[in-house]
Amino acid sequence: RIGVPVFDKGYAKDAAEVAKDGIYKAKKEGFDVVLVDTAGRMQDNEPLMRSLAKLIHINKPDLVLFVGEALVGNDGIDQLKKFNYSLVKHTPPGDVPRGID
Repeated sequence: RIGVPVFDKGYAKDAAEVAKDGIYKAKKEGFDVVLVDTAGRMQDNEPLMRSLAKLIHINKPDLVLFVGEALVGNDGIDQLKKFNYSLVKHTPPGDVPRGID
């Protein structure tokens, strides 16, 4: 509706590769901003957090944001801390740990 193109390869794909392909396509088409949405990540789900750390490692984003649900209230602070810790913990060996900006 608002004229923003969406790059989608569906679920059950490697999130890091989907993001890489989307960024490549955006650059090729002259876009200078890409938003990668990794909705549904739970800070206690180790496979999903490893996948997110890999996505960050491969694609080297300029900015990493955490967007939480408003309904969690003060638990949002705990989620943010655990999410950041998990990102750093799952940084691939030899890479500089990268958390939330």
